[in-house]
Amino acid sequence: ERPRVKRFRARVRIRYLTAAEIRPYFAAVRKPFRPIFELLLGTGMRLGEAEALRVCDLKLGDGEARALVTDAKTAEGVRPVFVPPWAAETLCEQIEEHALSGTDPLFKIKRRTIQKEHERACRIAGIPDYTIHDHRHTAAVHLAKAGMPLNLLQQQLGHARIDMTMRYARFHPEYSDVGGYFDEAGKQLGLTDAGNSLGNTREIAIINAERRAS
Repeated sequence: ERPRVKRFRARVRIRYLTAAEIRPYFAAVRKPFRPIFELLLGTGMRLGEAEALRVCDLKLGDGEARALVTDAKTAEGVRPVFVPPWAAETLCEQIEEHALSGTDPLFKIKRRTIQKEHERACRIAGIPDYTIHDHRHTAAVHLAKAGMPLNLLQQQLGHARIDMTMRYARFHPEYSDVGGYFDEAGKQLGLTDAGNSLGNTREIAIINAERRAS
């Protein structure tokens, strides 16, 4: 009988682009590759999800753009992904330029070619240790910083469990700026100058002395 070996938990690495890095990156990306890279960075899609998209999977217009992504991790097998206007505009240009329609694949570039272009752009822009999958982290981090509720971010990214999305909670303004909560809690407990009896320095000294004695 084969022994059961407990696997080590993988540490999550969150590498994302800042605004200062995004500009030189896209300046280095050549035009044929811009649509797929903008889609990845703007939506947080996995590369495989973007590669599988067909024209009929896009719902563009009416002031909102969405892509229906095949996702085996959801109960329905398909999840709607919001596409920001600037990425949707690039996709429309892609469809028109290549006369795509119906079930035509949106992208016909081989994965290895996409990876090489990404590596080339990172090299020119001077961005180290950044993979294509990290576009997903860039989208998630900046959406969290913008204040998107984490349950909506979970749906956008297609996470099966909310704890996977909670990795980005430290970037969310409601989770990262916690100093005010501790100040308020200190007031309620009487541990700050704004509190009641415990705000008195003499009483605090007495309590500390009793603690040491016990």
